[in-house]
Amino acid sequence: MSTTDSTNTTTTTDQTESLVVINTVEVEVARLEVLLSQSTRTETDDADVAELFKHLDNAGDIAEDLEQKLDRMLAKLDDILNSMDASVDEEPAPTLDSTEKEK
Repeated sequence: MSTTDSTNTTTTTDQTESLVVINTVEVEVARLEVLLSQSTRTETDDADVAELFKHLDNAGDIAEDLEQKLDRMLAKLDDILNSMDASVDEEPAPTLDSTEKEK
């Protein structure tokens, strides 16, 4: 759901990117599970360990990227809430007119 509002478009883009990152993390976790579940040891164990470290490193990078995106999204939400609080604070306090004062 994209709109012409830059805040909504940015949020939609961030959500799409986050979904891609989550899917990538799921793929990496599945690969790691396969590597870790192999119980037989062979001559290629060193290569398997190298492959495991490569996938762990990749998963770590993905997690850091996701964390940065979440931080940006939370900062945007804070800005929205702060602007809403500011607009409420700027509204004048209700005053009693002369008919209400007589009651």
